[in-house]
Amino acid sequence: MSIGIRANERFTVSTESTLDTTFRLAIVGCGPRGMYCLERLAHAIEQRKLSGPIQIDIYEPAAYPGAGVVYDPRQPAHLRMNFANHQIDARHPDQRNHPVSSHNLISMSFLEWTKRNRPQWSEPEGYAPRAIVGEYLHDCFQQILKRLRTQATVKLHPAKVVDVEYADDCWILSTAEDDATYDEVVLAVGHEGWRSAESYRIGDMIADIPCVFPTETRLSTDAVPAESVVAIRGFGLTWIDAALSLTEGRGGQFTERDGRWTYQCSGREPKGIVPFSRSGRPMLPKATDIHEERLAPIWNRYRKQLRILASTAKLTRTSDDEGDKPHFRGDAWPIIINAATDALHKLRPDVERFNVRQWFRDWSRWRVVDKEVIAQLRHSYDVATGRKPVDEAWALGLAWRQLYPALVELVSQGGLASESVEGFQRIATEMERISFGPPAENIGRILAIYDAGLLDLRFLADATPIRDVDGRKTLQCGHRVMEVDRIVDATIPGPHQNEQGGILDRLASDAFVHHNSTGLCVNDSGRLVQRNGNALPGIAVFGRVTEGSVLGNDTLSRTLHTHLDRWTQSLVKTRSRTAA
Repeated sequence: MSIGIRANERFTVSTESTLDTTFRLAIVGCGPRGMYCLERLAHAIEQRKLSGPIQIDIYEPAAYPGAGVVYDPRQPAHLRMNFANHQIDARHPDQRNHPVSSHNLISMSFLEWTKRNRPQWSEPEGYAPRAIVGEYLHDCFQQILKRLRTQATVKLHPAKVVDVEYADDCWILSTAEDDATYDEVVLAVGHEGWRSAESYRIGDMIADIPCVFPTETRLSTDAVPAESVVAIRGFGLTWIDAALSLTEGRGGQFTERDGRWTYQCSGREPKGIVPFSRSGRPMLPKATDIHEERLAPIWNRYRKQLRILASTAKLTRTSDDEGDKPHFRGDAWPIIINAATDALHKLRPDVERFNVRQWFRDWSRWRVVDKEVIAQLRHSYDVATGRKPVDEAWALGLAWRQLYPALVELVSQGGLASESVEGFQRIATEMERISFGPPAENIGRILAIYDAGLLDLRFLADATPIRDVDGRKTLQCGHRVMEVDRIVDATIPGPHQNEQGGILDRLASDAFVHHNSTGLCVNDSGRLVQRNGNALPGIAVFGRVTEGSVLGNDTLSRTLHTHLDRWTQSLVKTRSRTAA
């Protein structure tokens, strides 16, 4: 029977087996999240919490499990993290407190690893290339695999799973070559590979280049010739990767002196790089929190307020009375605004009044003009690098990041009143731009590209790509029209934009609850929630596809969520019941 079940059908997993029967488990997708699942499994087995014969099959077509495609060690060095080096740590939080324990499956943090293996990237506040992080993650995977193979049968399959079905009390996974059955399946497939957000289509036009990754082929001089004009859909982190690939990736040289960046052309760049997006609002640079000690009491005070609100939300998650649940704009947003305001007054007591709320309203309603965007980026860069005093944008972005773990507790698993969710999502979209932007040095590079005359922002908002009957491509924005040679899609899929015909698309049937029309709905153990409210046994889903049900999935962090721990605990309980 296919996984596309009817809402009234019930799934059960057979409990007739004994601990002498091999427990068969599949991990589908082994980037960082899939690797974290393996680490929790290995820990439970070593602690004798999971016993009996266990077979673990890992399905990962990428060449470097643990790293996956996002952190592929072979990608060019100009593709950098927007996560500071000291924040990257694949170890479980419990293990970080006992770094020399023999029970630790991963031996060191990224910072410790770089000091030993890549010392040139060991600056704590630095931002390493994604390829270097991929080397670290693949090393962590190998450490886990070595330990796990002493306790269980483990097989690595370099293949893509194309189908998932449930039949005869087990799950059936299919690749292009074979089928296999399992008692438990974990899906951690991320974006299901690099692809565009909307099936390559922009309005009524198909992009010439539907995805920028891998940049070394998608954005090569064969794909985007030198001296061509290239229009790029999107103005976020992926667009920055594309812009750097078309410049630095083609041999151009950036130079930094006294905080200012300049760009020396190689002669192989496009003649014009023309981004366009829905809002045109840029991502602001991520500032280093050099005031951490001074502001810590403020963040602690407002975290406590959010967590009190989250505890109320936890009590009302199963309530039928929506009136019992917190509202984001009325209950949580004022806490974040007040935290940002207090931080500003702490650092700038000379200023009589800051209006963070009004700044955000103005930002959200900003009708973008190209010169204003550059002015905003220059100003934000100067604030982020300490050349100008902190302001509302800086404080709000930092407050959102500092309070984010408490916000995750509040919002995830339906903690907000349903009529409040849409308003939260609108604010969260803007806060992504304000709080989770690139490192300041990458904004410095983008400004240098602009100053070199390669970047054209006149079509940034409300532009439409047009292809006429002769195949000529133009970008139109009001009265402005520009002929372009290539159109590139630099957006990534949302949590509800699954690969057509892929395994997540098969899961997205009427048998499962979509949380507010975003990602798949899961419980606090990562198990899919059926339309009747019950968790579907034997299958768990982790990662971006559950965004909306779980806040903050798209990260390397191991401290934001406890879903993996609860999933492992659920396996232990299932095996214990089987043994009884």
